[in-house]
Amino acid sequence: MAYKEKEHRGSRDRDRDRDRDNEKEDRAPKRKKWSSAESLKNTDYKDVRFLSRFITERGKILPRRITGLNAQQQRAVVKAIKRARQMSLLPFLSYGA
Repeated sequence: MAYKEKEHRGSRDRDRDRDRDNEKEDRAPKRKKWSSAESLKNTDYKDVRFLSRFITERGKILPRRITGLNAQQQRAVVKAIKRARQMSLLPFLSYGA
């Protein structure tokens, strides 16, 4: 009888795996990553046009999964954005959106 219980559990696992595969197909497509790693060598807080590409319309900093940067590059960009905000070159918030 213990053998049949194990066999029954296996079928439940197969059903669960099948359901997971169907869920993957139903998900929305992933966003396309874009990276500008070649221009990140000289990340500067004074380059507002460059930094504005990493900020949403509302003023939020875009995450790594969207920008496609590695951790070191993302930290440099975030630091530059925060410095530019302190110098009033970039807004903290955008009320017009």
